[in-house]
Amino acid sequence: MPIQIIPKEAAKLPLWQNILFYFFIGLVFTILAGYGVLYHFTKKAVEDFENMKKTIEQARTPQMNDLEKQMKSYEEKTEDFSSILDSHKIVSNFFGDFNKKTGFLEKNTHPKVFFSEMNFDLTKETVTLLGQTEDFQTVGQQISLFKKEELKEIVKSIQLSKVEIDKDGKIDFTLIISFNPKLFK
Repeated sequence: MPIQIIPKEAAKLPLWQNILFYFFIGLVFTILAGYGVLYHFTKKAVEDFENMKKTIEQARTPQMNDLEKQMKSYEEKTEDFSSILDSHKIVSNFFGDFNKKTGFLEKNTHPKVFFSEMNFDLTKETVTLLGQTEDFQTVGQQISLFKKEELKEIVKSIQLSKVEIDKDGKIDFTLIISFNPKLFK
């Protein structure tokens, strides 16, 4: 094997690799400089903000502090009141507005059915209706009225819990209707 006394010339990198290398070095320095400038301005903005807070605190009077406490008290009360209003159930949606005739019961009661008693359980969103009619067919028609397609998103379920014939030959029945909570909103 021959020994070389004269060293070989190192291979030169292509021009695009040199440009890319210097570009990335410049990019790193630009990012570092940008971070330094951003840090400087952020630090200055925080100092200015703290100075403004101190100035405002110094300009406050005891009356202003009392007013602020009173305003916070009013704000808490209104928040409490609005949460109570949000959780309030509007039972009148079940009965209907007598001027507009838009309530559930008013729109969906069979003309030959008379409801004599109703009990609301708003925690379960159910209503128990005690009704009376002339025959069993009308009871079935009343249940069908409550089950019609446009009421499917309001009425969850209907249960006929009691049916009996009274001394006058009329049919007494009890319906338990479970509603979607949005009816009472």
